[in-house]
Amino acid sequence: MVTLVGKTWDLHVRDDLRISQKANLEIIADSIAYMKKRVDEVIFDASTSSMDSEPTPTTHRVCQSAQEGGADWIVLCETNGGRLPGDIREALTQVNRR
Repeated sequence: MVTLVGKTWDLHVRDDLRISQKANLEIIADSIAYMKKRVDEVIFDASTSSMDSEPTPTTHRVCQSAQEGGADWIVLCETNGGRLPGDIREALTQVNRR
């Protein structure tokens, strides 16, 4: 098993990774597909420090790329710790609808 971590917040992709949103999505899908050929299970940890009760379209696109790459599990990790459980539940509901 392996866990890959990716960024979902536009600011982090632009300023920290210094790549385009398109490149971020491609890297996520390609990295997961690469690992799926080598390990039994791949978990994708979507770092969502910008996540609120309404996930951004970028969050949805990142999760979709992870799914397309073949991730067995997609984990939304709210890294700032500033959201209450009900907020996280609503965000997960929104992501699962897509």
